[in-house]
Amino acid sequence: MARRHRRHHPQATVRRTGRYTFETTSGTRPGLMHAQDVLHLTCSCEAGQEGIRCWHLVRALLWEQGYRAIARKTARGERA
Repeated sequence: MARRHRRHHPQATVRRTGRYTFETTSGTRPGLMHAQDVLHLTCSCEAGQEGIRCWHLVRALLWEQGYRAIARKTARGERA
């Protein structure tokens, strides 16, 4: 089965919902949110339910990386 690659959606919204959890808007269905768990590397989208690493999870992982960088700077007393 051929895999279709969709473009990342720069207008997608990411929202942190917990220590390791995020919600990202669907790139194809307005108003639909998908839940990601960056600790367990899961997403509630169709691809994520099949064990495929989706762009929603990648986006949430990038946000998590940003939050960690800010936390490190804050802990060192630097401006974020």
